[in-house]
Amino acid sequence: MNQEKPLIEFEDKEGRYCTNCLINYTPVEFIFDFGTLHPGIPELNIQAKIRYHTRIRTSPQHAKMIANLLNKQIREFEQKFGEIRLTTESTKPPPSIA
Repeated sequence: MNQEKPLIEFEDKEGRYCTNCLINYTPVEFIFDFGTLHPGIPELNIQAKIRYHTRIRTSPQHAKMIANLLNKQIREFEQKFGEIRLTTESTKPPPSIA
């Protein structure tokens, strides 16, 4: 049986930049919240904030497939461009906004 490839369409063709991702889960789904850190300006008493702009909800099976695909893409990227090095700063969790 010959299956046609599905047509791919994007709702948001411009995309969104992400510097933060929260991941939560229940027994039946994973929830990914993507956002951007907006730094504060202490001199002006402006507090840093994270604005979350996109929420993705998916099954545990699809979450694992996404993780496997992301790992594969990172391996290919590093083979082509070299190792992605994490700095101490990049491994810190995002600041609390509570």
